[in-house]
Amino acid sequence: MNALQEISDRGVKVAAFGGKVKLSGLSALPPGERDEVIALASKEKDEILREIITVPWGTHAHLVEWFLSVKDTLPRERFTLWKGEYGSVTWATPAASYESLTREIEKGPGGPYAEEVRSILEQLYAKFGDAS
Repeated sequence: MNALQEISDRGVKVAAFGGKVKLSGLSALPPGERDEVIALASKEKDEILREIITVPWGTHAHLVEWFLSVKDTLPRERFTLWKGEYGSVTWATPAASYESLTREIEKGPGGPYAEEVRSILEQLYAKFGDAS
């Protein structure tokens, strides 16, 4: 059984928020069990976040995983994402955009901006994916 399933089976709700694991329902557990759940969630944080955030994106899961692993190394200064015959897209405030993108990723593929998230991830990967 994986960590997420084990925690969920104890009646604790697990969510991702700001790159952290958020546990709800801990107060219903006895103190010893509560400590076990917190320790497990801390130890298996990366696995839990991957399952909660990355896996639901299906065919784009690899792009989500890539972005979350490299976002701190992507350019922080203004850059041109792509340039074509009829125009270009320049990110004037990439650091803020990465944070917004992360929040939308955490909302999951059912969020209102899911298509935009997929498109941005594809464009970012096309520009920076081979360099990471």
